[in-house]
Amino acid sequence: MVAVVATDARDAAALFLVRSSDGLFGGLYGLPACEGEGSDVARAALAGAGLTATLERAPAGEVVHVLTHRRQHVEVWRASMARAKRRAKDTRSVRRDALDRIGSARLTHKLLACAARDL
Repeated sequence: MVAVVATDARDAAALFLVRSSDGLFGGLYGLPACEGEGSDVARAALAGAGLTATLERAPAGEVVHVLTHRRQHVEVWRASMARAKRRAKDTRSVRRDALDRIGSARLTHKLLACAARDL
């Protein structure tokens, strides 16, 4: 799986999150994500969230998230200058200092911490 930390072009302190409507993390906000690995999949995750952005050349790292019934391996990518290319009802820009005020999974916080390394 690939997840992308995409900072907002209008506010570098904000990033784009997508609200999942179903599945394991249904109703929670998380990063744009897609099954697979590599830069093409990271671009597909951005496109699926209705975003355009400048993707870094290599992933920022990898996170292993263990749930009681499965282990998730997530390749974490960073993207800058993100803009919404279409109005997507489940995608929104959120300032980092407001993350605790919206519903998000622990995995989202782990992915953000991974992307924050080396900044």
